[in-house]
Amino acid sequence: MNDLTSHSAAFRVKHHQSSCPWLLVVDHASAVIPEEFRSLGLTTRDLDRHIAYDIGALAVAERVADYLGATLIYSLVSRLVIDCNRPLDAPGLIPTDGDEGSIPGNSEVTAADRQSRVDRFWRPYHDAIESIIDDRSSRAVPTRYLAVHSMTDQLRGHRRYMDGAVLYRSPSVLGPRLADVWTHRYGLNIAHNQPYQLTDQTDYSVPFHAERRGIEYIELEMRQDLIADAFGQQQWAQLLIDGLLSLETYF
Repeated sequence: MNDLTSHSAAFRVKHHQSSCPWLLVVDHASAVIPEEFRSLGLTTRDLDRHIAYDIGALAVAERVADYLGATLIYSLVSRLVIDCNRPLDAPGLIPTDGDEGSIPGNSEVTAADRQSRVDRFWRPYHDAIESIIDDRSSRAVPTRYLAVHSMTDQLRGHRRYMDGAVLYRSPSVLGPRLADVWTHRYGLNIAHNQPYQLTDQTDYSVPFHAERRGIEYIELEMRQDLIADAFGQQQWAQLLIDGLLSLETYF
């Protein structure tokens, strides 16, 4: 595989040469903000919250990847530095506001600063995903793309009662099938395309790496309070393992 370790500040890969069909990606895995950004003017409390990263998502994804022996790639920088699930022309690529106020360190980002963040973090991460998919294709390994996210249980005073959600657009079928498994087998409350929708303006990972290539995918959201500790992370990892294995009957 072509030099996937040279940009170690941007991403990490586990199980590079896996032949498991599932490719797991976690775009918002990390709350890390490099020292030079001086925490973007935010407090430690801010950086522990959902605005900085997808709480619990990486822990669940790692458990699933290790069990299945599946390739996992994840970003190593906070979404507050640059959001690796936003197109380059999206207003939220470098966010200036959170749900409780502004992000001071992003208020006056110059064009040069923006390009530096793209070159250091965003582009190497997405180039690595493309390289992994190309390598799998060269080895005749099928790919099913699993984008793992988590969502806060409360946002601006509104409580979210769903346990999780799947986001998809026609003709994708794996997300709805996983939701059916979880709903009928485990009695979970799984929303479809809520509280977010998959769009070309707000998403980059699935549209570019999966839909553009005709790769089947699941974009998954898990409620953060359900996966905030090791017990919940293991429980949801097992739910996801069971769900993915049950989907293999469709292929």
